[in-house]
Amino acid sequence: MNIIRFNLRDKKKNATTSRMKPSLSGALFLFTPKLQKLFALLLLLPLIAVSVQGDGRSEYGLPKQNQAFYLGWQGYIDTQLDFSQFFNADHTIMAWFMPQYPYAYEGPIFAENGNGTYAIGQGNYRAGNGGYKDEGDPVFQMQIGDKKVLYLVPDFKESALLKVHPWVHVAVVRQNNKFKLYVDGSLRTPIKIIDRTVIEMGFLHTTDKVKTWFNAAKPTVWSGKADDLDQLLSSSSYTLPPGKTPADIVGISFDSSGRVYAWYDDGTFSKGREDDLDYYLAPSPYALPPGKTPADIVGVGIRRSTDRVYTWYDDGTYSGGTPNDLGQYLASSPYTMPSGKTIVGVDIARSNDDHVYAWYDDGTFSEGTRWDLDYYQNPSAYTSPPKGNDMVAPDSEID
Repeated sequence: MNIIRFNLRDKKKNATTSRMKPSLSGALFLFTPKLQKLFALLLLLPLIAVSVQGDGRSEYGLPKQNQAFYLGWQGYIDTQLDFSQFFNADHTIMAWFMPQYPYAYEGPIFAENGNGTYAIGQGNYRAGNGGYKDEGDPVFQMQIGDKKVLYLVPDFKESALLKVHPWVHVAVVRQNNKFKLYVDGSLRTPIKIIDRTVIEMGFLHTTDKVKTWFNAAKPTVWSGKADDLDQLLSSSSYTLPPGKTPADIVGISFDSSGRVYAWYDDGTFSKGREDDLDYYLAPSPYALPPGKTPADIVGVGIRRSTDRVYTWYDDGTYSGGTPNDLGQYLASSPYTMPSGKTIVGVDIARSNDDHVYAWYDDGTFSEGTRWDLDYYQNPSAYTSPPKGNDMVAPDSEID
């Protein structure tokens, strides 16, 4: 039964279009406990590439004896080995491979030809400590059953930037009911990924595309739409004024010219771009309606047709004004929202600036007016970018 395979399928999209396209030598080794002692010795030996015995599929042809094989987008090698023959016992599986595109999506090197619950290989780079182009480190992942751990592999980064693709040795060791990952003979420690924190959403000044600013190890802004915050699968880092952090932001919005205003919890605001929040104006004071404080703000939005600024507060009221005086035109008026919800972002649509969108911390959003946040649409689900890019290390091994 052909079970273990070298496999480049894009697990996330359940398709065969993954950008992970490494060349792999045909070297697959499987050791039972009696042969575990040979593992360290083999790491010191020069590579002698041999083709795996089994059925192969590659758009560039089947591998030849004593040569490395190159897999195309849909390539894989099946081995003549039953998964159950070794999985429940101590063992080591290892191979040599060449990571050509380490900043890409999920793509296993070892995988069971079955339900996809055994997959070890490259992880989604956006789930690491960077998340945009070649920022941060490439990611490796190990998924066994319903457990998955991620590893950073910074040693892949230099080869990616220099477009040099060295052979890499990877080994998965099961010993005493724990799985461990070795890359080039070095034991790797998993990282623990935690959720990004949403800071604020804002509609672009020209379209109804949505920008979402997140708080993370590297603050990032993502591009999408109201119900899919990372629809465009792109993100970039952003900078704040000196002394400010993403957690200080209480509101962000685009004006009609595309400039971004950000309001902070110390009573100041800045004007800039989506990637540089004080590019045009360093923080300056803003005034609030009587009885209000920055801590009361749950969202800010700019109406594009008039550039008036509307601010919603946690006491169920909203105001209308300017960037530096949030209550200049309207000090206080009540609004309603769906019961049991907590707002994480509010903004006014570009295509129809009488429509206000509100996003909530339970993964839903609504569409309404300034005074009734679900007047047009009751709460429905929205999707966010994958977990990342803050982390706490170490995490536990899979057992």
